[in-house]
Amino acid sequence: MHFADITDVPEEYIAEIARVTKIVSNMMIKSLGAEGINVMHSTGRPAGQTIFHFHVHVLPRRNGDDDGFQRWWFSRSHRATRQELDSLAEKMLR
Repeated sequence: MHFADITDVPEEYIAEIARVTKIVSNMMIKSLGAEGINVMHSTGRPAGQTIFHFHVHVLPRRNGDDDGFQRWWFSRSHRATRQELDSLAEKMLR
């Protein structure tokens, strides 16, 4: 199945998406030491959507990391390597 954005997602899937988002958020708090979480989704180009496939960003946050958050989010100055992603996934699944 393919959904371009949240407006395309059938109602019956929304609760499951929220449930999984909560699970991932709790894993980030427990395993990565996150002190807060941002959950983000963009619908449409004017909102910043560049990948037209529904997805949700779950971002771990810590006190003091909010300086320039909007610049960071939109600049995409750092893309995690496969090794970094694998390491984070391993920590979260412990």
